[in-house]
Amino acid sequence: MQIVSAELQPHGLNLETNDGEALYVNYIWLRDNCPSSWDEVTRDRSFDITAIPPDLKATAVGFDGTDIIVTWEGDGKQSRYDVDWLIKWLRNPGHADPASLLPRAWRAEKTGHVAEFSFDDILGDWATRCAYFETLIRDGLALINDVPEDNGSITRIVEVAAIVRGGFSGLYFNVRAYPKPQGAAYTANALEPHTDNPCEEYPPSIQYLHCLRNEARGGESTFADAVAVAADLKASDPEAFELLATYDVPFRFSHDGLDMRARQRVIMTDARGEVTGVTVSQHMADIFDMDQRVLDRYYPAFHRFLTMLRAPEYEAHLTLKSGQCVVFDNQRIVHGRRAFDPTSGTRILRGCYSDRGEMRSRYRVLLRDGEIRDVKVQGAD
Repeated sequence: MQIVSAELQPHGLNLETNDGEALYVNYIWLRDNCPSSWDEVTRDRSFDITAIPPDLKATAVGFDGTDIIVTWEGDGKQSRYDVDWLIKWLRNPGHADPASLLPRAWRAEKTGHVAEFSFDDILGDWATRCAYFETLIRDGLALINDVPEDNGSITRIVEVAAIVRGGFSGLYFNVRAYPKPQGAAYTANALEPHTDNPCEEYPPSIQYLHCLRNEARGGESTFADAVAVAADLKASDPEAFELLATYDVPFRFSHDGLDMRARQRVIMTDARGEVTGVTVSQHMADIFDMDQRVLDRYYPAFHRFLTMLRAPEYEAHLTLKSGQCVVFDNQRIVHGRRAFDPTSGTRILRGCYSDRGEMRSRYRVLLRDGEIRDVKVQGAD
């Protein structure tokens, strides 16, 4: 592709390609993205946009082989741009993102088909690591087998993707039945489908639960793809969906030495209205403080969504065994637990969180720096 003509305009250039396509590019955008605008060592942008006038203009434009050269008013600086790069950017603005993978919505059929990975392979084989990251991005749920039964193993899993992110309960937490529990998770009771820590301003995004021991009767773990459920709610009851995607609700965790509070939307959407995540926790929900007339409509919508989240057609379940670690997207996958009998044996899960953005960064770097080989993922379609 070539640019056959470039015409100076008050605020930018009119360009014409050899196939007759007309393109326009703003002057300040061009100057801001001159190849000299980035530091070669730090790779940070080093150009200060306030160093140029807000009405910057070009005085001349020319061509040199595959480059277009722009001369700027004032200091006479020349900026050189690769024509192919410029045309591609003007046609499709934005960097292509290999981590921007479409989610695979799933329902109860996930039971028995959760993608499984080996602890050693994730740590030692980068191709398996890529498959693991892709599974978390697409499905939001993965199971790691043969994890050594010690407190440090969960850290080794996390550090494949990110650093351990602390929450109000600390860097790590042990899920077991305590005589005086600080929260519903630390009992033997059933837990309704929920996402963790909505009382934090920025709830954690990736959650890890490493089963150190599970000898108790009951305690089966449950999971549901809340993004799939929300999409079904939108299709069947758009008014209910809109209510849950519009109003913030208060969440709170108040205990000895703690009083965590935040407001979240039950259904999160992007600019196109597509579901990007959910925030659901009845045991951390504070007193809803919307107008009482709004609650006339909100509560039925909330009730319907919660009922759908625990419906058999959406729920996948598994019994974690010692040496297994389940990893899931806490802003997409709701998780719960059947009640268990603490007198029948010990049940201890060690948990922590990390950041989803860091995991996606590691995935991009792996794709950039190596070749992907076929990897057999147990339980994957």
